[in-house]
Amino acid sequence: MKYNVKSMSDDELHKALEAEKVLMRQYDINQQCRKIALNSMYGSLGNEYSRWFDVELAEAITLSGQLSIQWIANMLNRLLNRLLKTTGVDYVIASDTDSVYLRLGTLVDKSFKGEREPNAVVDFLDKFCQRVLQPMIEKEFKVLAETLNAYENKMVMDREVIAQAGVWTAKKRYMLSVWDAEGVRYKTPKFKIMGMETARSSTPAYVRKALKTAIEMVLVRDEPTLQAFVKTTQAEFKTLSVEDIASPRSVSEMEKWRSSGTIYKKATPIAVKAAMLYNHLLVKHKLQRKYRAIGEGEKMKFIYLKSPNPLQDTVIGFPVSLPKEFGLERYVNRDLQFNKTFLEPLRAITDAVGWSPEERASLDSLFA
Repeated sequence: MKYNVKSMSDDELHKALEAEKVLMRQYDINQQCRKIALNSMYGSLGNEYSRWFDVELAEAITLSGQLSIQWIANMLNRLLNRLLKTTGVDYVIASDTDSVYLRLGTLVDKSFKGEREPNAVVDFLDKFCQRVLQPMIEKEFKVLAETLNAYENKMVMDREVIAQAGVWTAKKRYMLSVWDAEGVRYKTPKFKIMGMETARSSTPAYVRKALKTAIEMVLVRDEPTLQAFVKTTQAEFKTLSVEDIASPRSVSEMEKWRSSGTIYKKATPIAVKAAMLYNHLLVKHKLQRKYRAIGEGEKMKFIYLKSPNPLQDTVIGFPVSLPKEFGLERYVNRDLQFNKTFLEPLRAITDAVGWSPEERASLDSLFA
């Protein structure tokens, strides 16, 4: 919507913007509902118990999607190699079910000399997408439709984000420093993080927040800044309560893994093991009336223990808090818990960019 800001009071402008936000949410919900319905239809085609079951149609959907993405990725690489006078360079750095990600740093380098103002670069790339890439994509999808003898071209792709930096650690696991998202320009970059532990409920809340900050540092800061943050975070982590740093999980199939002689069977999942050990200690210390046991399908938390300890095991679970009567709090292995919940996920990211989350020891440091 367009507004004549000069003729509107602050209150009128605020109400207009709030109304627009509501409308945008309604449109977003609408498109999400349509997307889910379409995905459900595809699922029905591949489900042998559905009345619409047809393996050939289900395969046609997945294969045509793969062909479309690969087709447009090849055409984009061909175009960019021609425009930038390169040979065999792969400018498509990643692709997904319905998207491709282009590396346009070479184009920016050739078009800008000296200092680059972020908004000027984003404006340039936005126009390049509109005037060069978008027409080419539309043309090539029509060619693909004609090649496949389709009754009509239904493939449409629009520019989504313009990002300054990005890191991919695996399929559907990436992070971007975004300056523009579908035409919405930001004063400072917004961070798009997909598939990482920052969004997983199985990661402690404190760690999710710290990982998000660390990821942002990887994208826009430098290695020493990240290492200093990791050091500070680890020091703070050691001061937090057991409940704040324990890993949330839900437990299932407890009966399957139960053993009358050893409490749990070999290869029992760690969360199930932790829950069984907690329930065992409740009975051992006669605390069933004071604390509730962990039941099948319930949410709980678990934390690693140092060895040796009175439990003679490596982990313990609890529903809300770790009972003092167990006498295990001083055996909590905070270093291992920090490594498992924070450092390991972060290393997957820093390895991709050749960084280390912790300062590396060197011979020079020994003689400093």
